[in-house]
Amino acid sequence: MVSLSPVPVSCTCSPNLQGLSLEQILQMDPVEGGPLDQNPLPHLVTKRWVYDQYHSCWRGDEGSSPNWLARVLLRFPEQAQNALIKLSWLERAKRRAAEQPVIDDDSGPLVAGCGRRRVVDCRLRLRV
Repeated sequence: MVSLSPVPVSCTCSPNLQGLSLEQILQMDPVEGGPLDQNPLPHLVTKRWVYDQYHSCWRGDEGSSPNWLARVLLRFPEQAQNALIKLSWLERAKRRAAEQPVIDDDSGPLVAGCGRRRVVDCRLRLRV
């Protein structure tokens, strides 16, 4: 199995933003044709785009600003706000299953559930 590791490249690596911090971009005059619109490579990420994204997506911290993280910094949020099951729980279950595989020898009931209440004896079996 091939394991791929994504390499996120933030938009701040654009030649149009070289040498500028986010604070410097936010302090620029937003007038049309001003410093925000002076970009050597206008087809790449521009200072104006970063400025606009900050004002439309930033919500005060990274946990509240998933669009800012994904679009500007190219760091995807750890958890969707409307997810039923946390991504970290799924990843932990996947690691645990790889480390301690369950062997189904058909000798006992399938036990499912969480906490103190458990649903016991689920006999539905799928055969392929």
